[in-house]
Amino acid sequence: MAALSLAAIKHHSAEGPGRIQDWCDSHGHQLTCFMAPLGALPKLTNFDGLIILGGPTDVANNPAWMQAELELIKDAIDIDMPILAICLGAQLLATALGASLYKLEQPELGWHEVKLLSNGLVAETLMVPQWHFYGFDFNQQAQENKPMKQVSIEASSVLCHQQAFRHQRQLGLQFHPEWHELQIHALIEHFKDDCPFDTETKPLLQQQLALWFMSLLDSMFKPNDH
Repeated sequence: MAALSLAAIKHHSAEGPGRIQDWCDSHGHQLTCFMAPLGALPKLTNFDGLIILGGPTDVANNPAWMQAELELIKDAIDIDMPILAICLGAQLLATALGASLYKLEQPELGWHEVKLLSNGLVAETLMVPQWHFYGFDFNQQAQENKPMKQVSIEASSVLCHQQAFRHQRQLGLQFHPEWHELQIHALIEHFKDDCPFDTETKPLLQQQLALWFMSLLDSMFKPNDH
């Protein structure tokens, strides 16, 4: 199998690629991380796919480094590069596609159930780690005269109805399937009481999440697509 070269954009030192790195290692793919708040962004022509991780900065703050990252995301969409965008990354991808962001009435913190959708119907449910205060809404595009994009909603939850979306070869997830046990412990160590997780390992939930996520990565990043 041919190896891929993937770029991961980070937004905080304590939040890494987690099991994305495990998947790359097991498949012989190269994953290179860039820290966007430090002004480091990948050159798209050097990579076969883009992964945009989460972080504590809100899109509404819109610092200069985030504006540069948004332009990079738009460029990646224009060339239809495979993109996996998670939490803050999903909000950035949604913004690049014209969605409106809004503050949730109640944030999603800790483990929550999401409903995975197929053709608008619930295909299965999955317990996932969540840590976000904002949602996105593609339904406001027409009302706000934003450019319309062909976006399908692929997951929902009680608190955030547009939990995941797909556009061409780009996928945005509000939840964190990359957060395995070690990554969650790193978050607890850094953020202390602000972290919405405890040290309970939840092995069954992590196993189910890993199986689903590894299959998703297999389907998104394929050597014969580059």
